[in-house]
Amino acid sequence: KFNRDYDYQKHISILNELDLSYKDYVFSFEFSALDYTAPEKNQYAYKMEGFNQNWISVDSRNRSATFTNLDPGKYIFKVKGSNSDGIWNEAGVAVNIFITPPFWKTWWFRLIIGFILVCMVSLAHFYRVRHLKLLQKNQIEFSDKLIESQEAERKRIAAELHDSLGQNLLIANNELQQLLQDRTNLGKDLDGLSAIIKESIDEIREISHNLHPHLLDRLGITKAIESMINKMSHASDIKFNLEMENIDRLLTKESEIHYYRIIQEAVNNIVKHSQANSCSIVIKKSGNQIHAIIEDNGKGFHTGISMKKGMGLRDMEERTRLISGNFHVTSKPGSGTKININIPISKKA
Repeated sequence: KFNRDYDYQKHISILNELDLSYKDYVFSFEFSALDYTAPEKNQYAYKMEGFNQNWISVDSRNRSATFTNLDPGKYIFKVKGSNSDGIWNEAGVAVNIFITPPFWKTWWFRLIIGFILVCMVSLAHFYRVRHLKLLQKNQIEFSDKLIESQEAERKRIAAELHDSLGQNLLIANNELQQLLQDRTNLGKDLDGLSAIIKESIDEIREISHNLHPHLLDRLGITKAIESMINKMSHASDIKFNLEMENIDRLLTKESEIHYYRIIQEAVNNIVKHSQANSCSIVIKKSGNQIHAIIEDNGKGFHTGISMKKGMGLRDMEERTRLISGNFHVTSKPGSGTKININIPISKKA
């Protein structure tokens, strides 16, 4: 090794295998044929199976083979010789050589490194997913609180308008009606005043209904949606065709408000933006879900752009998500719009 003799304690002819380290990157074999008739005429050939494909011939002046930088692994060193008459001993001799690799090239080290890498990737993925879930959870909680506060504020304002101002105007209107019945020359002022008060009452009821749909509390969500759509149909040139099953007591109170707002926003969008002349609304229950299909024959739009910019669609989608539903819009310019809303039933009727 490295041009120094190495003693294996056994004669090489009885060794089955030589163990070398990857650090022994220079080693040599010397050999000779035991024919002394004319030793200078003896010929030799050797090869290192696993490294050399062909035999390498040498003469008696160069009876050695040197190898450098062999890769770790198993090899077989073979050598054969001839006598002075050129007769070869084809059997020759052979010795197995095993070069041990460095620890970083062993299978167990690679297995450990692979395991560590898998663990690191899995751990990084776990923390990444947990971080995204935490962000999503915070966003959902924020959206829930925001919409809850909006609904609470709407309900409070609606109650104040309905119970206080609306009641006062109603009393005033009744008193004026009594005066009008006994009038002699009160003139047209009282007629005008009565008309104004009636108009104020109607406006307050409209505002109150928009802030909080009291029909939900009194009649249930089915009648509330039917009333809302009938009102929209009379207030616009669009023909609304409603096919609706009874969905009362299938949702929690909070989910009913969200569902009502979703349908209301969809109908408002059709009236304000679609330029349609007809709209079909189908709401029915199937299995453990409530399906709604709202389809108009209006001008349509590019869904990608409108979904990003339109607050109405985003609000509908957000409310649908809050009640664990699915919201999908299909539309393109000139082909109308179709909205599919599927939400799970949260209560048993």
